[in-house]
Amino acid sequence: MPFLKSSHWRNPQRKKSTISSQLDKSDVFELLVSNGCRDITSDIDPARCTLYPVSNGGFGDIYEGKLRDGTKIAVKCLRIFESTMDKRMNENLKLAAREIYAWSRCEHLNVVPLLGFSFFRGQIAMVSPWMGNGPLPHYLQRNKKADRFGIIAEGLEYLHSIKLVHGDLKGGNVLISTDGVAKLIDFGNTEGNDRFLEFTPARITPTPRWAAPELLEEMGAYSSAADVYALGMTFLEAITNKLPFPDLKSDNAIISKVLIKKEIPSRPLSTLPDRVYADTLWSLCNKRDQEDTCFI
Repeated sequence: MPFLKSSHWRNPQRKKSTISSQLDKSDVFELLVSNGCRDITSDIDPARCTLYPVSNGGFGDIYEGKLRDGTKIAVKCLRIFESTMDKRMNENLKLAAREIYAWSRCEHLNVVPLLGFSFFRGQIAMVSPWMGNGPLPHYLQRNKKADRFGIIAEGLEYLHSIKLVHGDLKGGNVLISTDGVAKLIDFGNTEGNDRFLEFTPARITPTPRWAAPELLEEMGAYSSAADVYALGMTFLEAITNKLPFPDLKSDNAIISKVLIKKEIPSRPLSTLPDRVYADTLWSLCNKRDQEDTCFI
């Protein structure tokens, strides 16, 4: 159930539209649909969706379900309830629309496809195929010989080729399909310019363990170089089966180490010993330039 191709629905003569926190739900949905995003609310089979989330985070919940045609899906609900009519709800609605639109622009083997958005149990939701092998860290624990590098880098290189910055790359945002293909997910921090739809500025927060130093500063900007830094931290996570800075328990401690002490994680000599191949791999973990993704 792919998205419509851009040539089918984009009129190059029309003016750019803006989604802001001042718009209500119906206006936001209308703009998403007019810009190629599919409302698939009626395609979801409510009776075959889990009653409770199978996974959750600070901003949303994941339900397992099925479409009416039997396709197994993940339903990502952002906690924006229809009854919560306040400024925060409108801002979160804008953030949800921002993620939906950025995600809808992607079409690549190493990016989880977005089937569409829906209104699910009073919340706006993003619907994608179910990834049977779960997040990359869990997959690598079960599959010790899996490719830990190229499969991550290819999806990121694709995003940069279409002028998108992921903004929150980490092991947990790489899912593995049932047939073992790594795919990027979670576009809540994604940045990119578009001719047809824009969003008013939003305050989005990086994940400190994987974030480049400039993102941890108050005025830090998301960039492809920052994505490459996060790619290096994700490589380190894949190599060691541990989070970056595993001995640090708080975000403040990590920010202090990176910004004030200007340190990077210590080289794990148990998995990257003093050998030529390991030296090369460790240098990749510390790359910062956009073109470096092409050499992996």
